[in-house]
Amino acid sequence: MDRAAASGKRIDLPRRVGFVGRLSEEKRPDLFCALARRSPPGVEWHVYGNGPMGARLELEYGDTVRFHGTVTDLEPAWSTLGLLVMPSRFEGLPLAALEALTAGIPVLASRVGDLSSVVVDGQTGWLFESGDIRAGTLMRHCLASRIGVRSTTLSKRLCAGHVGLMCERISLN
Repeated sequence: MDRAAASGKRIDLPRRVGFVGRLSEEKRPDLFCALARRSPPGVEWHVYGNGPMGARLELEYGDTVRFHGTVTDLEPAWSTLGLLVMPSRFEGLPLAALEALTAGIPVLASRVGDLSSVVVDGQTGWLFESGDIRAGTLMRHCLASRIGVRSTTLSKRLCAGHVGLMCERISLN
């Protein structure tokens, strides 16, 4: 266990928020971009993915959000993110959420599909109802006061352990 984990101190995460996924209606990248436009200063917004909404979103939000396109290896990106946002209308069990949690990155996600079975509200991330306009308020709260969730090696172990347990449950079903 590292010294920060032992002392219970919070180490701030990078102030970079990410969206990882297909840029299509069901994933709500438009909501992610709208949140970016209303975010507090000093936060960077990054989209990793491509899809039918990509060109329009890049044209409309290119001044606020950095679009990376399709990225085959997200490993370098995970270490730079402080929060993954998944505002989907519909979802199964997204690999991006599992990868983020394994890397110790908190997830702010709509309560759809199996996201609520892997994101422990208030511990490994936060959940909101799909389409809930208060998601922006919740996101600002995360950035302002709780973005240190992925603060220590211990937190990473807890997230990774939780993801491992969920994978075991899924493979048993």
